[in-house]
Amino acid sequence: MGLGRISEALQDFTGGVIEMINLQTPPSEGSLDVYKVLQKAHERNSLMGASIEVKEFEPKDVGVQINTFVGH
Repeated sequence: MGLGRISEALQDFTGGVIEMINLQTPPSEGSLDVYKVLQKAHERNSLMGASIEVKEFEPKDVGVQINTFVGH
């Protein structure tokens, strides 16, 4: 069994559409309000997920300082 992305799993599960927002390179000011996008998705009872993308050489406990863990 290979690793996949949460977005692909939710799409397979629901047949819905994926919308990805990269927060490392956020949209320019005024072009997209991330909070409003999340709020509207919540109001529509959308399934949402988040993930941390790391490179192979980074340690598995890279997110310990902010209580997040790779692969979970």
